[in-house]
Amino acid sequence: MGRTQTGDPAALASRCPQVHLGRRGYYEAQRRAIRARLQGDAGEFYHWAKVAAEVGRIAPQAAMDIDAVRAIVAEEERRGT
Repeated sequence: MGRTQTGDPAALASRCPQVHLGRRGYYEAQRRAIRARLQGDAGEFYHWAKVAAEVGRIAPQAAMDIDAVRAIVAEEERRGT
C-alpha cells in the first residue's frame, strides 16, 4: 500500500502535515506533484498526485478547478523548479 492510501483524513494529515485538508491543501499537493514531475522524480510525483486525489476525496470543498491547476503548472514551469 502506498504512502497516502488511507481512508482516514487524520492519518493523511499526520503523514503530510504541510497539506491541510481542503481547497488550499488540494492545490498545494498539486503544486508539489508538478514540482516533482518537473524535477523528474516519479516517486514523489505519484505520492503528491495521490495526496491531491485523497484530499479531493475526503474534503468536498476541495473541488478541482482545472484553470487553477493549469495556472499552477504554468507558474512552476516559469520558475524552472
